[in-house]
Amino acid sequence: MKQLLPFLTYNGQAEEAINWYHKAFPNSQITKLNRYGDANKEESDLILEGELKLGNQVIGFLDMSKDFPAPVSTWASTILIEVDNQEEFDQAFHTLKDSGTVMMHEKITRSIRKFAG
Repeated sequence: MKQLLPFLTYNGQAEEAINWYHKAFPNSQITKLNRYGDANKEESDLILEGELKLGNQVIGFLDMSKDFPAPVSTWASTILIEVDNQEEFDQAFHTLKDSGTVMMHEKITRSIRKFAG
């Protein structure tokens, strides 16, 4: 296997989402942001391929067309991001919390590691 690429699907909000995650993880890089363009003139501004690099991992972002909308997000699909230190955790958690929904509040586990969902 060459690579495992998790990706998140949206209904017109992929660019907003990739920028939101980039803000939450300032050391990340937006490595790809391609639009539908001529392939779908009605929805040419939608993101066909978006990639955010977090450390050595890439997460893909995609806008679905109106004919095939993205399903509602649930706990069934979850991405766990481990960070290096408390400062990085706080930056990510508070940025994501400000515009998102906290499904699991930050907690300290027995190993003194914080986690949130």
